[in-house]
Formats: sequence, structure tokens, C-alpha cells
Amino acid sequence: MFKIIVVALIYDKNRKVLLGKRSYTDKNYPGFWGLPGGTVEDNDCDLNVFEKTLSREIFEEIGCKIEIAKYIESHKNKNKIYVVFECKIVDGVPQPLHDTEEVKYFDIFELSDKLCPNVKRIIENTK
Repeated sequence: MFKIIVVALIYDKNRKVLLGKRSYTDKNYPGFWGLPGGTVEDNDCDLNVFEKTLSREIFEEIGCKIEIAKYIESHKNKNKIYVVFECKIVDGVPQPLHDTEEVKYFDIFELSDKLCPNVKRIIENTK
């Protein structure tokens, strides 16, 4: 069975990308930097399920309200389908909350070596 993961590509005014460092206790890529987002739950079946899930997950992970600007891409990695949206923060200041150790804006040239799969490719393809 596949899981659907929605993630946000968030840039600041200088086109630095916001990444969250995954919890060290996470079973998938602990301590790695990734795009914030989360899983569409089995009981989520509303219209706009991707948008609602992404808004909820971003608020839970980094404490911000977002607006989805545009769809970027979808890709498969093992048993997960990732759906990526470019978003902008409309309220709040990013801070590490649920399952996030740290949040930071990165210039594309200073990206960490410990990135979750496909993150660097997504960022480079949208720069």
C-alpha cells in the first residue's frame, strides 16, 4: 500500500529554501534535512485534501500558516508518493515543533550533505 506525502517548498525573499531537520528518533532519515510536510491520513477524503493536509502539517511542524502558490511535482520513493507544492508563509515565524529538531533557510550552495532523498534535485529544478 502506498502512502501519500505532501511537502512544501518554501523560499524566503532572498530565495533561500526552508528545511527542517528531522527528529533524531524518527524511523526514516533521523537527523536529515528535508522539506516540511506530512502524510495524508486514511480518513482524509475531503476535496482539497492535499491543501488541507499540507496546511495542517506545516502548522504542526513549524508553527506557520501557509498559502499554496503552485504545484511543483510528484514522484515515487519506495512505497511513498510525494506531492510537492511551492508555498509561502502568510502568518508566523518558522520554529521547530513536532518531529522537527531545527528549521533553517539555506542558500542552494550551502545545502547540507544530510538531505532526505530528492530534496536537492527538487530545489535545483525550481531555482
